Amino acid sequence: MKFKKTIIAFSTTAGLLFAGGLTASAAESNSIVDYLYTRGEDYSFSNRAQLASQHGVGDYKGTAYQNITLLNKLRGNAPTVVKEEVKAPVQPEPKQEQPTAPQGRTMTVEATAYGADCAGCSGITATGLNVKANPGARIIAADPNVIPLGSKVYIEGYGTYTVADTGGSIKGNRIDVFMGTEANATSFGRQHLKLTILN
Repeated sequence: MKFKKTIIAFSTTAGLLFAGGLTASAAESNSIVDYLYTRGEDYSFSNRAQLASQHGVGDYKGTAYQNITLLNKLRGNAPTVVKEEVKAPVQPEPKQEQPTAPQGRTMTVEATAYGADCAGCSGITATGLNVKANPGARIIAADPNVIPLGSKVYIEGYGTYTVADTGGSIKGNRIDVFMGTEANATSFGRQHLKLTILN
């Protein structure tokens, strides 16, 4: 056993000398054997196992991890555990669709409203639509000389409507918006709105 230690010691010493100096290399080495050897201590497995037991490195088998842990404890260094921070992948923000302004001829109109249950109303529009049977229809009455029947229009704040009716008092830049009931029409009142003729 002494002969084996001498060979290990000689090999270690020779290797360190060729590497550029015993003390400097051993001091920088991560080998528990080198560390103990340079301090003149027993570097045998049995002594390392005893040191490991004294410093809380249980079930010592001489693995690289156990040797580095023991070396850090003997040097007074806390073992360094590097935890890689896991970051969630950055998701690109969804592109916000910019509302596009409707394309077409734009005008300001005076808008009133009507319902299917108005007094004296037949409920049939100039284009033949029965509004009493279609209370949710999105239609307006307009002057056909200004906005032809069948045209699609966009009313700012209200959306898209079809010109499906006319009216005796609906002349020039005036429209009458169908609101389903007279109560809704009364709530609508009289407004000046921006209207775009889409087709």
